[in-house]
Amino acid sequence: MVWSRKVGCKLSNNSTSHDFFKPKKLLMVMAALVACGGALLTTPHISDAQTATPTATPTPPFTPLTAHEIHRYGGTETVAFSPNGKTILTGPTVGDATLWDAVTGNPLRTFHGDGGIVWRVAFSPNGKQVLATSSDSAQVWNTATGAHIATFRVSNDLVVDAAFSPDGTEVLTTGSGDDTAILWQTTTAKRLRTFRSNAPALPGHTKFTMSVAFSPDGKTVMAGGDNFVAWVWDTATGDLLQTLKGHTDSVRSIAYSPDGKNALTGSFDGTARLWDVSTGALLRTFRGHAEGIFSAVFSPDGKYILTGSKDHTAILWDAATGEALQTFDASQESIYGVAFSPDGRSILLGSGY
Repeated sequence: MVWSRKVGCKLSNNSTSHDFFKPKKLLMVMAALVACGGALLTTPHISDAQTATPTATPTPPFTPLTAHEIHRYGGTETVAFSPNGKTILTGPTVGDATLWDAVTGNPLRTFHGDGGIVWRVAFSPNGKQVLATSSDSAQVWNTATGAHIATFRVSNDLVVDAAFSPDGTEVLTTGSGDDTAILWQTTTAKRLRTFRSNAPALPGHTKFTMSVAFSPDGKTVMAGGDNFVAWVWDTATGDLLQTLKGHTDSVRSIAYSPDGKNALTGSFDGTARLWDVSTGALLRTFRGHAEGIFSAVFSPDGKYILTGSKDHTAILWDAATGEALQTFDASQESIYGVAFSPDGRSILLGSGY
């Protein structure tokens, strides 16, 4: 689903979600738009004919365009905009990552992986490469040709998340169920460094790493996981710099603010939290979801935060005040992936059962 944003207008709604390791019901993902004032110009279509409707009076800057389907059958686990905003990359619950035209919704290319759940997709900073994680590996392809470039494999465990470094020369992936993140060289898949927390597992929980991120300047990396915390390491030395504690369930999503000063964590405790990266201090807690958060991101200017949840909603927040500005309700589907377009004028939601 896609919403268009314009200054002075407000948001509208739509979304979906699912349990992390549970198979999902097939559905269609659509682009949708909501007019200023909350009127739906077009309603998103889902496979079982359910229609999402706004749950709040539109508030800040989003206005609709025209809805179009941007995915075939199959729930959408993860979504991303290309750096120029012209294409969209999606990862389905079963199948391969797909590249779409952001305006027409037409499929442009499929990147063939192992056929399992695609947990994460991403574009390189220059848009010339894409990556997707699935099963025990992450893979990188040439965006224009679809040619396979490299595979980053972690033995005997899922690779749930991965991210390109700011210059695109390195890839960071989740580790192998031991609270680690792994740094790789992009084109050769050479393993460069393993970042370790050395923290004991919580009783009844694994040490599974669920999410990773590079800081905008590439000097630090961050990971979050099933131990309820997020860690910040020095990229060059591997030294652990901060442990961000406060969540009461798994940290499923992490992101740096555009200026790199703050960190955002989204947890299955239903909250998103904003942290000072340099001190590890908790700055703000975003409360409003009834169930766990799958995805949390900053807008390109850092003024807004968008979260997607198992409670079938996505929420747009004011990053400075913590105020919930708009809720997108997807009725019966959880919202797994959320993204802002590079110009901040559109948002993309990936959903499924």
